[in-house]
Amino acid sequence: MLEIKKDCTFVALKKMKKSKQILIFLSLFITTFSCLGQKSEVGINGGASYCLGDINPGKHFIESDYTFGAYYRYNFSRRISFKMSANYAKFHSSDQISKEDLVRNAWFKSNIIDISLRGEINFLPFYIGAKREVITPYLTGGVSMAVPLKVEGGFLDDTYKFNEHGLITPTESLTNNSNVAPSLAIGFGVKVSLSKKLGMHAEWVMNKTFVDWLDGIYYYNNEAFFKRNNILYVCNTANSDWYSMIQIGISYKFETPEKKKCLEHIDNF
Repeated sequence: MLEIKKDCTFVALKKMKKSKQILIFLSLFITTFSCLGQKSEVGINGGASYCLGDINPGKHFIESDYTFGAYYRYNFSRRISFKMSANYAKFHSSDQISKEDLVRNAWFKSNIIDISLRGEINFLPFYIGAKREVITPYLTGGVSMAVPLKVEGGFLDDTYKFNEHGLITPTESLTNNSNVAPSLAIGFGVKVSLSKKLGMHAEWVMNKTFVDWLDGIYYYNNEAFFKRNNILYVCNTANSDWYSMIQIGISYKFETPEKKKCLEHIDNF
């Protein structure tokens, strides 16, 4: 009888110990999730977009079009954040407006989806819901990718469209570039805390691509074409295309941060 009681007591203690472990695990999970929620934001943004390439190599904001999208931001600390975003952007330009090469008389229209992964460094300690630290400038940088939805245009009376084979004229393929445009992104902006759960930012980001077809103007080897039109080249092969977006965004923080609780572990460096 004593041995049976000992066995029952041992089993009961073992079950209690297991239950306690489960409760501790659940408590840690809930606490961690709550803290992660307090460090996460979702938002929407919109603004202006433009492309710098062979038609417009350096004149910012002329013939700007529009862009809009959504993003997720994770705040590692009051100084460092990580941002994932997806934006729809339109570009257009022409030699008639930029005055880059009136003989070439090029024009283009592009629609893309921009997907980016970027880090952010705040100049000042900042978080949404702060009473004193309500504004900070910041730097941002990372990688992005432009997925073309439509690219069309023309030069010297030739026209082209983009499909799965690249840019196509009625007679030939003009490029063998990748169908996506990988790029490096760098920019700066300002963040503002509007309330306990809402924040706002304004930023300007430049994206340096590794392709030369975003504005449709690129070199191709057709000697007869050049002789017929009395020109030496169609584009500058030494430079790849850039595109830029200047946006204003509104973000929502999942939880109201409590400075003395969940945010105590965030580094103030």
